[in-house]
Amino acid sequence: MRRRNFIQMMAAAAASVDLLDPRALAKQKVATPPKRKTSVSIPTDGYRLICEFQRGDAHWQVYEDLRTREGSIAFLSSTGDGRELSKSAEASMAGGTPYFGLSLKEVSLSAADLLADRLLKDGDPDPDLVKSAAPPMASAEKNPRTWTTFVGTKEAYDVTPVYRSGSTRTYHPVQYAPELHKALEKGHLHDGLVGGWMPAVRKVIPVSDDAYWEVIVFGDVGPNKTKYIVHTWHRTALVEDVKLARVVYGYSYPSFPPARKDPQAEEF
Repeated sequence: MRRRNFIQMMAAAAASVDLLDPRALAKQKVATPPKRKTSVSIPTDGYRLICEFQRGDAHWQVYEDLRTREGSIAFLSSTGDGRELSKSAEASMAGGTPYFGLSLKEVSLSAADLLADRLLKDGDPDPDLVKSAAPPMASAEKNPRTWTTFVGTKEAYDVTPVYRSGSTRTYHPVQYAPELHKALEKGHLHDGLVGGWMPAVRKVIPVSDDAYWEVIVFGDVGPNKTKYIVHTWHRTALVEDVKLARVVYGYSYPSFPPARKDPQAEEF
């Protein structure tokens, strides 16, 4: 969208506010937040039973749709309650030639702004061209120390960075799933969320057309004495032929400096 058109639309919107009758505004319906799905309204046909657990008087079953990479996770309770967590995954690797074919050294050391000159030569830049000008953070396989996302909770005063492979400072999935390292070398990564909110992030690393690694990291929202550190839960899973071929669960006890002791992990 060009700047002039954008300013004109903003001016028109501001003028329309003065013309609205307050009585008409009062009659408008206020949008209500969407209702949570109950177990009756969550279809689980084709889902796989992942686990079961007891919470108070309620018995819960967890189902997961493994037929698609963005399949959701459904929690069903014996009391009739239910929760459905959707998944997302967007490509976080370079889709073309970054820096318009120039090297990073040329772009950094040039007195002129080479990228801006290319993007603005015809006026307002094309959003797709801007997106392809520089590679995403997750494509920096030569610098694995670069974090690409983070998890945080309302109980903590800080966040925990999550790196390209789905690891944190004190938990490394490749230690428990060495095969994941080979998949990461291909450079095909996708980043997304679980449930649509930041405390639960996921990394998807394809292996083939029918298999991929999924790394899920979420912050512990329970009582935490270390307010500046987010404890994290981890699930590293190989999804193959519409089933969980391998799963490793882990819990990280972060500290500063990093704990000497390896995080607890359990494989199923």
